Amino acid sequence: MSRNARLRPTRRLRQANNSEFLIGGSPPTLMRLTKAGTQRVTRWFDGAEVEQSDLHLARRLAMNGMAHVGLMTNVTENAPYVVIVPVYNDHAGLRATLDGLAEPFGLVSPRVIVVDDGSDEPVDVAERGREIEVLRIDGPTGPASARNAGLRHIHDSHDGPVAFVDAGVRISASTLDVLVRQLQEPVVAPVLAVAPRVRSTPGPGLIASYDCNHSPLDLGPVGGYVGPGRPLSYVPTACLVMSAAGIAASQRNDADTFDPQLRFGEDVDLIWRIAKHGAIRYIPGLEAHHPPRTTIGAFVKQRINYGSAAAPLGKRHGSYITPFRTSWWGLGVTLSLFGGHPFIAAVVGIVSAVSVRRQLPDDLEDRSQHALRLVGEGHVHSLTAFAAAAVRPWWPLTIALGLRQPHAALRLLGVAALRRLVGSRHESALAPRPTHVGLGLVDDVAYGVGVLKGCVESSTLRPLLPTVTS
Repeated sequence: MSRNARLRPTRRLRQANNSEFLIGGSPPTLMRLTKAGTQRVTRWFDGAEVEQSDLHLARRLAMNGMAHVGLMTNVTENAPYVVIVPVYNDHAGLRATLDGLAEPFGLVSPRVIVVDDGSDEPVDVAERGREIEVLRIDGPTGPASARNAGLRHIHDSHDGPVAFVDAGVRISASTLDVLVRQLQEPVVAPVLAVAPRVRSTPGPGLIASYDCNHSPLDLGPVGGYVGPGRPLSYVPTACLVMSAAGIAASQRNDADTFDPQLRFGEDVDLIWRIAKHGAIRYIPGLEAHHPPRTTIGAFVKQRINYGSAAAPLGKRHGSYITPFRTSWWGLGVTLSLFGGHPFIAAVVGIVSAVSVRRQLPDDLEDRSQHALRLVGEGHVHSLTAFAAAAVRPWWPLTIALGLRQPHAALRLLGVAALRRLVGSRHESALAPRPTHVGLGLVDDVAYGVGVLKGCVESSTLRPLLPTVTS
């Protein structure tokens, strides 16, 4: 079977000196290529396949965030895999999930196991027309424990990939089949897990419209490799495929794959643990769909629950959990602007650009332009991240600031509102509305309430502390 892959440049990648230099990725990186390397990269970006002998260079481009790896569509066989569907009192959601999996699979028909996490009314799948195993456990124990129970159930009979699909998530059998194939990607090895884009199902009402643009499960249209410090630090386990190696890596020291002590945030914890052992890939070209919350009460409760996971995650992973990460230069520009001192911000920005320019190679064409662009992008990111933190975990401080310096607080709220209007994750005609700004503020504050609640319960301030680097 053919396992060659294709690369395409990321949207922000810049090429200089006739492609001898590549500038991009996250954190921003400059890579100088040899003449042979330049020729190979040019061929790849023109559509040529990556040969097995060139994997080292291709791997550097992909892992540095300079190139995307295309879908593996030329794989002629799949390893047998299992689908585990945890469910608790969501019979309608389970029906939607199983309906999506009802169409014929392409390369291999998986084994489907529904884990009933102690639903008030036991799950019945007898009418589904295909063999589906139901594992009922005493509960409710939470999605982490339910998924662990499914893994223990297949421990002695299956040693291949496992797909986790939450009840309510709808993904077609053919899409799941293609998703499993991506575990065989040759560029970055081993690929421990892959995840599709989980989009909110369009529906009537403000909440449904808002979630189509700002769902916490939707990580947007830009794919890549996932892990701490990357643009995408995690992927949700609402729909996730793990390889046998990924499951083995997650179970080191006889630990469960999912931390049963985490009622929320167990997906973040899982991704951060296995990212130390291999690659996790987010593939927005493959999609699953999840229904949005239908009432404002359910919407707020969900966001509070998500925020409450930050504190226990901070205890496990330290500075990986931070509301605001920037450089000292970025911090200086950000505090100066929000403090009402644009001249000082401009001086700090110019000095930072000069510092970056000195670090770039002397023979790089348009060195000043590249330095200004790198610094500008970094400062814009710092401004928006600081404003987001101000209305999320730091909102009590923002209120206190507003009582003493109303203009500074208004500047923070203005940038936070702008972030909602221009930060849409939807590329269709469902453009963000001005009404999304108000609901976005509710979203941010509810999440912040959850963070503060978790900090009190876990006796830690880690999720409130910024991280400043050199």
